[in-house]
Amino acid sequence: MLETDKNWAIPQSDFKTREAYLSQLERALPVLVKHSPLQFIQWLDSTDEQVRFVAIETLSQFSDLLGDNSSTIPEIVEKHIYQCRNAGRFRELYQLIQLWQKITGQTHELIHDANEILAFVVRHAFNDNETEAYISLAFTIAEQNGIELSFCHKKISLSSDESSSWIDYQIMVPCDEPLDKVFKMNLHLVNSAGDISKQVRQYMIVMFR
Repeated sequence: MLETDKNWAIPQSDFKTREAYLSQLERALPVLVKHSPLQFIQWLDSTDEQVRFVAIETLSQFSDLLGDNSSTIPEIVEKHIYQCRNAGRFRELYQLIQLWQKITGQTHELIHDANEILAFVVRHAFNDNETEAYISLAFTIAEQNGIELSFCHKKISLSSDESSSWIDYQIMVPCDEPLDKVFKMNLHLVNSAGDISKQVRQYMIVMFR
């Protein structure tokens, strides 16, 4: 069951198909944008990727209904922008930046990188679940080695040489970590990435530095 408050809920079991459920969700969410926007924004935390995209599209379409909450919502959306960036959900990142820009009327500092990376993932037919799984694997290895991820800067860019381009995702570990430990973590990541698609491993390099 998907709930927004004690008086409003859409049980997925009430619908014969997932498509019918999502369609009803699209019709119902605009009401929350107007009457309970701070509650609505919690839908961006859904574990269901399609539900998150419905929420982003709904808020973008009906952002003029935010009223007095228009000063609070951008801060919440921006938090999700950086969460998506770090998690490798690049398609969702682009949608959130577009939403933030529409609400604020400003240009987000990540829009250039987001545009480049979105074009790249579309060209190579990556989906967010694939890229997120690869990065999540790296995060798990870091935690297993006692690395506190909140202290690790994540550098993400689109890199290229004469023959190829790739997404370069660098996890900058604290400088007091031994080099041989960082090397072993990278080796562990390579050896553990067998379930990640060859396409993603070829065009996205995740590395501890």
